[in-house]
Amino acid sequence: MKEVPISFTIARTYPTGVAGILADLKTFQELQVFDMSVITTIVSQIGRGNGQLIIW
Repeated sequence: MKEVPISFTIARTYPTGVAGILADLKTFQELQVFDMSVITTIVSQIGRGNGQLIIW
């Protein structure tokens, strides 16, 4: 049986997927690492770059 490396991520989410947990998951997938994640903050984008609504 092949052992799979495991990672643990604590980060926030971003709606674009270019940062935070979504970016971590994409990176770990490319590296073939199993990731366990904890979401600390949810960031929701309002309009087109007009600001961010941060939900704690």
